[in-house]
Amino acid sequence: LWFKQDDQFGLPKTALYALLRHPAVFASPAQNVAASLYVDLVRDALTEVTYDATLAGLQWELNMSADGVDVRVTGFSDKAAVLLQRIVARLADLQTTPETFAAVKDRQVRALRSVAQEKPIWHAGYYAGGLLQERLLHWREKLAAVDGLDLDAVMAIGRLISTEAEIC
Repeated sequence: LWFKQDDQFGLPKTALYALLRHPAVFASPAQNVAASLYVDLVRDALTEVTYDATLAGLQWELNMSADGVDVRVTGFSDKAAVLLQRIVARLADLQTTPETFAAVKDRQVRALRSVAQEKPIWHAGYYAGGLLQERLLHWREKLAAVDGLDLDAVMAIGRLISTEAEIC
């Protein structure tokens, strides 16, 4: 939690950061991709819920990181904690449809396939960054793993993240 009083408008600026760390997220390429799909599904489900908060000056992020799932809420509002609660609640109790899952999975497959078309400088940065990380799954491993995943596997890793993760 970080606080800074805005000296121009007199509003408090808030930044809330949480890391949900669970070893299953990096246990295998399939579990890593399942966790990534779960995060994408949660992000998709939060679009409507967070629209008004975004208009009110709050920003939020939900991303996979090297250690787990990052949750960030920042902005000029005393409602940042409420937004964080809604994000965490959706993480814990995601309701989705097979159609939404298929669309999110297709989007991720297309993103992984497009990595091969990136410029050489991108690949150099990718591999250089991989040297600095303890765990890095190659995009080809992720692409191979994503085909075998179904909605049940993704929801199972989501339950692990939301119920057993260490909050840092």
